[in-house]
Amino acid sequence: MILWSDCPIPPADPRANWLFVALTTMRKAISFLGVVLLLIGISGTIDHLFYQPFFGFILNSVNRWVIPNIDFLAGYELYANLTVAAVGAALAIGAYRTN
Repeated sequence: MILWSDCPIPPADPRANWLFVALTTMRKAISFLGVVLLLIGISGTIDHLFYQPFFGFILNSVNRWVIPNIDFLAGYELYANLTVAAVGAALAIGAYRTN
């Protein structure tokens, strides 16, 4: 009887290398997107509560372009920004944990 542990390790299939590279690149992209969304959500929350002068054009994009154009978010700006931050944190943590 031959056990799996007795078999020599087969050589890596060079055709499968592209899949590993694609998954690693996608994981990094999702992690980057998660961190950016987390920063945008936190910055939008700070901007809504106080005033946030740093990188306002980029980091406060949700407050300036998304929330004013969606009617049902009127009055819920703080919750919308915190939701963006939570989604960003979930993406970043999910991408990190799949390593």
